[in-house]
Amino acid sequence: MSDTTPPAAQDASEAELDIEPKVLLDVSGSMARPCAPGSLVTRLALAKQIIGQLTVATEGMDTAGKDEVAGGKTAVGTTEEDEGGLEFTLFSDTGVAIGDLTSANFDKLFAKVVPGGGTYLMEGIKTVNADYQEEFGSKPASHQPVMMLWIVTDGEPQDKNEVAQWLMSATGKVRVECLVMGYGDDHNKALAAWNNIAATNHHVVVKTVTDKTDVEAMVKEMVAAIQ
Repeated sequence: MSDTTPPAAQDASEAELDIEPKVLLDVSGSMARPCAPGSLVTRLALAKQIIGQLTVATEGMDTAGKDEVAGGKTAVGTTEEDEGGLEFTLFSDTGVAIGDLTSANFDKLFAKVVPGGGTYLMEGIKTVNADYQEEFGSKPASHQPVMMLWIVTDGEPQDKNEVAQWLMSATGKVRVECLVMGYGDDHNKALAAWNNIAATNHHVVVKTVTDKTDVEAMVKEMVAAIQ
């Protein structure tokens, strides 16, 4: 099965399905820039706030983690990056799976983030999707969870046509919320590109995030929408 093959669509209502939460973080070079002119907060620092709140808010929601507990599995043979939590993947020129974020390991895993490179989102999607297929691809479609994919970025995907094509093919089993940060012409282009994608994909939501955003309230709203 291709690593770009999205989760299979099926007839069950999303409300009846488990949720598999995942976050894709843009680590292109521009993420080291300020959130706004004169701001002391970098885009990466804001992303860390958002993902930290998501980590806490989604604890216990990871489908694979719940299955391991239900099956009586122990942590023997696993690392703290694989013990269940918010799956954390980076993208720039390549996609890199960092591991499952929890309150206990968040700072350690986030310390692996180093900005640099371009904005090739499909590299991250391929990485996330390959993991999903490995965990759930052999299950009947009716037993596969909905992939909740949060994308945190400041740029227009350099492979936006491929991204849009994948999203169209993923209708029914993938939900996407894209948080776009930054300012100026590049931000406006990124926002326009994402709004165009969302216009033809009802399962894609786009939000603008700034250093003035109430991150805690925003994350509570995001997580409440999938519970």
